[in-house]
Amino acid sequence: MSLTLGTRADRIVLDARNRLWLSLRDRSGTSRGEIVAVALPGAHQRWRCGGCGNLTRFDVARSRRTTEYWHFDLAGEHVVEDTRVLDEVLESVTCRWCGRADAIELVDRAGADVDGSPGA
Repeated sequence: MSLTLGTRADRIVLDARNRLWLSLRDRSGTSRGEIVAVALPGAHQRWRCGGCGNLTRFDVARSRRTTEYWHFDLAGEHVVEDTRVLDEVLESVTCRWCGRADAIELVDRAGADVDGSPGA
């Protein structure tokens, strides 16, 4: 996957370990890669920490921009009846067990190494 983001960012790529890389150009014009986030798991994927083997506990930081329909009753209390997500950014995923953010990877749910997990 490659996406042009403007003058500062060159492209976003998904590497072989399913980590998102943002290729930035420094002042000299050379590109340098930085891990910015791991992708959200799909229906047949899950996160795994390559550092400790964790499959179940992650701290996830994300930002969402939404439009909501609020219904107020006569007393002034409201209920959100409808929410549309306009934009969502996954900022970081950190392993709750070892604290690493640089080792999070996407694996197939069926192919997840459950035997190598510390909780197994």
